[in-house]
Amino acid sequence: MDFSLSDEEQMLKDSTQSFVQDKLIPHALVADANGSVDNKLLDEIAGLGYCGIATPAEYGGAGFNWLSYVVVIEEMAKVDPAFAALVAVSAGPIQKALIQFGSEIQKTQTLSQLAAGEKWGTIALYDADMNRTAPPVHTTAVRKGDGWILNGTKTFVINGSEADYYLVFAQISGKETDGGLAAFLIDSTLPGLTFKRIKSTSGTNALPIAHLTLSDYRAPSDAMVGTPADGNGILVAVETMEHLYMAAISIGIAVGAYNLAKEYGAVRTQFNTPIIQFEALRTMLAEMNAMTDAARLLLYKASLFPDNQVLATEARLVATQTASKCVHHANQIHGGYGYIKEYPIEKLYRDQLFAELVTTGPVQQKLTLADALLNDV
Repeated sequence: MDFSLSDEEQMLKDSTQSFVQDKLIPHALVADANGSVDNKLLDEIAGLGYCGIATPAEYGGAGFNWLSYVVVIEEMAKVDPAFAALVAVSAGPIQKALIQFGSEIQKTQTLSQLAAGEKWGTIALYDADMNRTAPPVHTTAVRKGDGWILNGTKTFVINGSEADYYLVFAQISGKETDGGLAAFLIDSTLPGLTFKRIKSTSGTNALPIAHLTLSDYRAPSDAMVGTPADGNGILVAVETMEHLYMAAISIGIAVGAYNLAKEYGAVRTQFNTPIIQFEALRTMLAEMNAMTDAARLLLYKASLFPDNQVLATEARLVATQTASKCVHHANQIHGGYGYIKEYPIEKLYRDQLFAELVTTGPVQQKLTLADALLNDV
């Protein structure tokens, strides 16, 4: 079995590394301090074709596979997880849903705009009181005339208040329907949407995360993606893609922490010796590298089977645990300097919590895996 990247995938990785070195490294700490991403960089990313990296060329995408998608997100996350998340959420879950379930009009119009980076999208899945009991979503969509009226509140919407399109999940009800979960493509320019940005987060300060409230939001009849029978399938597709990009961000953070620790250990001296020569630090670096390689292999496997929710969940669980261990080791190697904001490891240390906790946390991931393993017991 060949685990190496293809020539095209390697070229894509190399070009992303160049972008990261030239653009993101100078930008990351400034964006974190200012609490916002430079829109000029987002425009540049769009021009390079990253916004539709795995979307078919017929809809304006680059036509790569989902392995290429996670490779790109990992490279960006090595330096700036917030920027990586902005690209990942627009290029991943919402576009995957439209590719698989969208109408031809939704694909030629909305999907092509997202793939070109002309518009930016995200998903609004999680209700404030969402849990594992049925129904999983309490936002409602009621049929009225030739459209739908949506009401409810969504939490932890990544790129909330900044996106152009939102994929919103709601329980449908009304005389003409039998209920069920459905996904709606929401245009941010229509009335009925309000946002409350979560201003104080531990990390990814440049990433807009918000609560979204729909108050009698009137969606046209063609806003539904697929049919009510597709609702659960779309939810699984979206959650699976979310796990993949969160895993990629986590591995990027782990590698970024390793690189920073190695660089610092080579220049920091004690007793006239670079601290990287000390046995305790060398074993830390060895463990970080081994864990990261293992997590990446699992993610690559999961990305080749992008409809397999179990593999994607495993990849995220392992990747976030790896990132947590790596940022802790790297911070220890930096010592007191790891506590100072001018050192990039301090930022990665905080950013790691984003991929571990936001949307679905490790307990939820483990329960999903347990359900899959024990469903025949």
